[in-house]
Amino acid sequence: MEDLPEGVDHHILHQQIVPALKAIMDASGSTLHEAIDVLGRAVRRAPPQPA
Repeated sequence: MEDLPEGVDHHILHQQIVPALKAIMDASGSTLHEAIDVLGRAVRRAPPQPA
């Protein structure tokens, strides 16, 4: 599993998808498609949020 750039976990937990994708793209030089794949893997491993 990739190490995510600083702040991406915060963006994920606060449902800030665009900033999370931008942080991933900026840190890794990846394309949008690759960043979406990384984000999808990160979201699947994140613990569920209490209601």
